[in-house]
Amino acid sequence: MEQFTPEVTTKKTKIKRAEDSASLSMFKVFLWMGLGLLITGVIALGMPDFLLFLINTMGMSTSAVNTTYITLMVVSSLLMLPSIILMNLKAWRPKSVWMVIGYVTYCVGMGMLLSDTMMYLFMDSIATGTSFGLTISITFLATAGCFLLMGLFGAFTKKNLGVLVPFLLTLMIGAMIISLVNFFLRSNLIYWIVDFVMFAVILLVVAIDMGRIRRLAQSGGFSSENNLAIYCAYSLYVDFINIFIRILYYVALARRND
Repeated sequence: MEQFTPEVTTKKTKIKRAEDSASLSMFKVFLWMGLGLLITGVIALGMPDFLLFLINTMGMSTSAVNTTYITLMVVSSLLMLPSIILMNLKAWRPKSVWMVIGYVTYCVGMGMLLSDTMMYLFMDSIATGTSFGLTISITFLATAGCFLLMGLFGAFTKKNLGVLVPFLLTLMIGAMIISLVNFFLRSNLIYWIVDFVMFAVILLVVAIDMGRIRRLAQSGGFSSENNLAIYCAYSLYVDFINIFIRILYYVALARRND
């Protein structure tokens, strides 16, 4: 029978506190990630209604609305790169409002870019008689499922998946080279092989990022007053968006061919 001594009790208390701190850190990361996805989703899905509001309520002409939309697209796209640089520079530094501004700006820019895809799919769904809402719902659920499975795999596997990074980089470079060659060959088989390889790489990146973030949380990397939680949320946010865009293409293509 185990004897309960002050040393054992203190050790267990420290372990429990470390586990609680790691769980709280992961919660912060997912909270920031969820906020980013919410901002992007609202903008991407709400932009068509906003443009209609400008036309029907504000009385703006179609040409003026198109100019406004293109201007917003260009400005948002141009601000995304500085936002990425800002977040990389501020990740390990003390908390500052600039990290939040950089993250929110990036999420807004991504929402603007996705809004163009959403409007195209909406118009295409009208032309083909498919349900736009069902397409987005299926895509989101499939994305969440893939993200959850790979995230759990990366978080709870005992192996350091970071050793796969050089292999994945080599695989991505090879896939891009084959894609350039296939630009001239025009082979559908090669196209789909490369596409699925890239999708597999994206899924593995989720597992790698999740494992890295969990190790940071367990080592107390989030305990100091830094911007690391937001930066990790940004990494997972990008992973989720990459999966979403890839699956959206598959779902839209499958529903269109029904």
